[in-house]
Amino acid sequence: MNKEAMLVFGDNFIKLITYINAGLSIVDKNYDAIILDIDCTNEELGREVKEALMRSTVIEDAGERSKICQESMLNQDEIKNKMNEADNEIRKKYGYKNKKKYEQDLMYIFLKLNKNEYTFSPSHTGKDGSTSLDKDIILSLSVPDEEIGLEARKAMNLCTSIYK
Repeated sequence: MNKEAMLVFGDNFIKLITYINAGLSIVDKNYDAIILDIDCTNEELGREVKEALMRSTVIEDAGERSKICQESMLNQDEIKNKMNEADNEIRKKYGYKNKKKYEQDLMYIFLKLNKNEYTFSPSHTGKDGSTSLDKDIILSLSVPDEEIGLEARKAMNLCTSIYK
């Protein structure tokens, strides 16, 4: 199984969210979202993408996976509150007038890390959420942070949205 994270971005910011992979992808409430300005350096972006992925937890044991998934269902409000805190911080810092405008600005890249490579999966955002575009960018683990950031930006340019 892969370590997983999500890169969420808008016109002025990038947000990285770490996940637990327990058969289901679950936001890891133990970590705050990483928030960057859109014009951060490629090296900084690459370093933070690696950080979000490296702190991801993979649960292999079936019993433990079941336990983690059940706990996640019971802690949905806590997870939502943590995500709302990051969203409120972004909306305030970057001048979004309302939640709807903020949500329409968002686009998503699914991030994965396995023993051999990084995978960036750009998506299309529609009224019903986001779906992968099948335009994955795959990178060797040996690439430097700057190249990871550069490729993350390429993935960002592949994302589409009905709102833009």
